Amino acid sequence: MKGDRHVSLWEVKIPIKGWISIEQDGIGLDDVTFHLDKDGFLAKTFVEGSQDEMEYEAIKRVNRALDKIAFETCASII
Repeated sequence: MKGDRHVSLWEVKIPIKGWISIEQDGIGLDDVTFHLDKDGFLAKTFVEGSQDEMEYEAIKRVNRALDKIAFETCASII
């Protein structure tokens, strides 16, 4: 088949560290859910695609969600 490649659904968890915090577990924004963790919190999203694409797509989604939080709260995120 032309363009045939292995595509899977990936659950990606990205630790978030810094001054930003959440007070409630399971808060969702767009395709990202934020969960409390012992070291801060995690951003979790599900990405469909190849292994090469999933990390990039997950980081892009989490960045978009954090940008949205920053704009809505007038906070700066580094």
